[in-house]
Amino acid sequence: MASTGYGYLGLPQISEVTLSHAGLKYTYSPGNGFRRFGHTFDSEAVTHYQRYHSVLVYKNATRRPRNWWRAQCAFRGVAEDGDDETLWKLKGAAPNVMAPELVRLQAEAKVMWDAEREAEARRRKEWEQKEKDRKVKEKDRKVAEKVAVLKADLDSIGASPEAVVYKKGWGGKDGGMLEAAESMGLFHKVIEWINWEGDREWIIVGTGVIAMEDKLEALEKEKQDRRDAEEKARDEEEQAEEMERKEEHERDMKRHAATAKASAKNGKWDVTSTWRIFQDENQDKRGGSSLFRLSRIPETMSLIIYRAADKGSTQLYGEFDFGDIAGWMRFEAQDKATYIAQTGQKRKHLGEDDDGRLAYGARGNYNKPSQGDFSLSATDLPSPKNPSMRYRWRGREVGEEGVIQSTADQQQFWVSFSGQGGAKISGTFASSYFTGSFNGFKVAMGGLSSPGDIETHWRDLDEAAYEREWTGRWG
Repeated sequence: MASTGYGYLGLPQISEVTLSHAGLKYTYSPGNGFRRFGHTFDSEAVTHYQRYHSVLVYKNATRRPRNWWRAQCAFRGVAEDGDDETLWKLKGAAPNVMAPELVRLQAEAKVMWDAEREAEARRRKEWEQKEKDRKVKEKDRKVAEKVAVLKADLDSIGASPEAVVYKKGWGGKDGGMLEAAESMGLFHKVIEWINWEGDREWIIVGTGVIAMEDKLEALEKEKQDRRDAEEKARDEEEQAEEMERKEEHERDMKRHAATAKASAKNGKWDVTSTWRIFQDENQDKRGGSSLFRLSRIPETMSLIIYRAADKGSTQLYGEFDFGDIAGWMRFEAQDKATYIAQTGQKRKHLGEDDDGRLAYGARGNYNKPSQGDFSLSATDLPSPKNPSMRYRWRGREVGEEGVIQSTADQQQFWVSFSGQGGAKISGTFASSYFTGSFNGFKVAMGGLSSPGDIETHWRDLDEAAYEREWTGRWG
């Protein structure tokens, strides 16, 4: 009897043959040999217990699994039943060669194996021929279908030389069109076509070469016309967007003019409310490490400045969105944000390195702020005499993960207000996404309340919050 599995074509494939002798089953395959209980005959087995009295030899022999000893007994014609000790002693009477009847059974198993393999080869050959015949029949059917399609299409054109284009359903698994054209004596040409419909490859079938070339020329013109139409539509869309931007800018400028006038009321500056922010055009918008490039560069950025008064002191802070970075700015009192210049060195703006370029990630040479550094007096607020202020920021990436920029507040940066009512702004900013200077103008007045406590927002973006989120994200 043969045991079978299934090959890569799904056909039965013989794995081994099974034979019986004296009520015991044996298996055979060329790779595994003649086996009982999965074990082959071992001619090196210790078979005479009386000759080996040492404890070591006895222990080494008994480490063999029970079925191994049973198989060795069966191969030598000794009964394999009984407990372990009985099996160990019974083997002493066994010869150290395979029983003659089992030698014959092994030879018979080899013959059976060869016969099964030959039968398997015949079955495989028959199956392959059937598959070949089936594919030929299927191809003939498809060709016949395509011949009918070609005849109908060409008959509808008339007797003059003409060509037909098939955009899909002619090649690949559908097939048959090339063979159909050849069987009808027609000309054909396959073209690769980056098109808006159908397959990547089209086929032109015609009654003459000139007709095919004319059809190809018509297709090229059609493609170019479509590209021209799409380009025109894009240009019109861009023009409409540009017009919308100009109109929005004009509206912003009108809002700014009214806002600037209102901000200068009573000779004092009111810098709170909404600002339209822009990056300076003469700088690299993709500053920072090459590992952190901007995924989106906004044409405009936003800043909303709030003012909160409590127990005789004032805080000025802003909520910003600079494209890939969003967060909070906190403005500091001038006398508590003093930069310490080194003796003999040129005084630098905070957030700049030795050659005047804005730096990110390095600790500036300044006094680290205490908890009261954000408490402002009336003289600290922006005014014509005091137009510039220092600030620190905390924030996070804008996106799916929103990683906190945990060391952002280790640097100071500056902003300067100018124009009527202090309604224009310029300043510096540095992050792994945007490093440089910005400017903007105010477009609204008051009426905005701070969305929650600034201390809570600030704490939610500190290093402890970063560590918690990092642990939650990566474990």
